[in-house]
Amino acid sequence: MNSPYSLAGKAIVITGAGRGIGAVVAQTAAGLGAFVVVNDLDADVANETVARIERIGGSAIAHCGDISDPDYCGTLIEACMAERGQIDALVNNAGLFRMGPAWDLKSADLQAMLSVNVLGTANCAMHAIPRMRAARGGSIINVTSGAASGIAEMSAYGATKGAVSSMTYGWALDLAGSGVRVNAVSPNATTRMVAAMQEFKGTEGEPRPFQDPQHTAETVCFLASDRSAHVNGQIIRIASGQLSLVAQPKPILPGVSVADWSIDTVAQAVQELIAGQ
Repeated sequence: MNSPYSLAGKAIVITGAGRGIGAVVAQTAAGLGAFVVVNDLDADVANETVARIERIGGSAIAHCGDISDPDYCGTLIEACMAERGQIDALVNNAGLFRMGPAWDLKSADLQAMLSVNVLGTANCAMHAIPRMRAARGGSIINVTSGAASGIAEMSAYGATKGAVSSMTYGWALDLAGSGVRVNAVSPNATTRMVAAMQEFKGTEGEPRPFQDPQHTAETVCFLASDRSAHVNGQIIRIASGQLSLVAQPKPILPGVSVADWSIDTVAQAVQELIAGQ
């Protein structure tokens, strides 16, 4: 019997796995015994990740394409089924990142981020979930961001990641009791996105308080393993040398009872609530 920490015998699809966190996750999962489908737009980097996996004795294939295309997402999931007859985990890692204040937001950038970060994540999951439900087991692991809670000049990117967080919570409820669990990681790791952010802000060369992508990879592999069979609907934050759970958005209670609604009573109630935080 395999150790609950092992991924031996599991087949995992990882999007955006040619570089950065995705590549580290792919190598770590393969090192734990998983068969990995390495997705990326760039065939060269996808094949480089596969080559590194094979050098450590792991098993992987490259599958190149754009997850903003729902038909491609179906092809990606079916490639895993064709190779191993199963899909045990889907890591929705691929993402686009654009920065700028709200008044400089370009429609094309917003559309691109929505297409990949939100629709790409959803499309891959929608093709994987029926396969997992039929097998009565599987793990979907989304990648969100602390920007979902609001960071200056990252409103559009944060909005797409907020959607990923919301889908994580909703899918977990939809799939409760099916054997399929849905969770997310919220990393703060050194990646190309961080480099782009520092270039935008003019802070290149300054100390980077970001974590090693390996920390995220270990967390993702835990969520893909049988050890996490009891974990569902959680977002795990990896930042500042700590691992923490992200609280689900909900009203702060108790509220203020309002008898006669008017602008004045609403203003008073809001003031009381803010003062009480």
